[in-house]
Amino acid sequence: MSASEPTEPKVEETKPEETKPEETKPAEAEKPVTSSSVFSMFGGGAKKEKKEEEERGDNSGSAKAQREAAEAAKGDEVRLYVSTELVPAAAQEAERCLEEAKRSLGTASDNFMNTSDSVFKNLGHRFQKAHRSLSWIKTDIRDRAKMATEGISRQLEAVAGDVKQYIPDAQGMQQQAKLELLNAQIRARLWWLKYTAGEKEYTRYQCAAKQFMAKTLSNDRELRKTTNKTSKTSAFEQFFSAWSSKNRRDTGEGQTV
Repeated sequence: MSASEPTEPKVEETKPEETKPEETKPAEAEKPVTSSSVFSMFGGGAKKEKKEEEERGDNSGSAKAQREAAEAAKGDEVRLYVSTELVPAAAQEAERCLEEAKRSLGTASDNFMNTSDSVFKNLGHRFQKAHRSLSWIKTDIRDRAKMATEGISRQLEAVAGDVKQYIPDAQGMQQQAKLELLNAQIRARLWWLKYTAGEKEYTRYQCAAKQFMAKTLSNDRELRKTTNKTSKTSAFEQFFSAWSSKNRRDTGEGQTV
């Protein structure tokens, strides 16, 4: 065969694929339905539902715990803010007001005592001067002096009654002011402990403060009773009674001369 001769193309023969028949598996035999299988079928569903409910309960419990933890953290933040920012500023303002009240009360007490001392000294000086003046009166004008003395005695008795009436009231007002100041101090301390020291310390201090205030009020009532009893025989009244009786004796002796 020469090179110029054409070559015939080779055609590959394709064999048809052999189709294998599908193997059919024999049907499984149906299992008989028994009471144990029914129980396992329904019981398994109940157990599954119970498990799901427990999981939902756990999830809700964890969510509730998270909410409670968040609320507690928020309360801690508020308490921390109050204790670090608001409480110190308010406490300083309360202490400043209490100090000003103490100074005002001390000034009022000093002024009252100075005024009382000056009034008693002035009255005593006037009584002594009046007594010396009356002792120098001559016998022929003793009757006229007696009338004047009785008028002066009545006026002085009225003055003495007014002084005895108002001085205990002023002392009572001063004592009441001290009690109010003490009450304000205790309330400020309780307010401070409530936000800084805790409920236990707050309750302990509150009980102690109640006992202290009850004892203080009882002592104040006893002091007022004692003051009211002793005011009837005060030094001022004794001086006035002695002066009046001596003056009457001098007047009687002048009349008999």
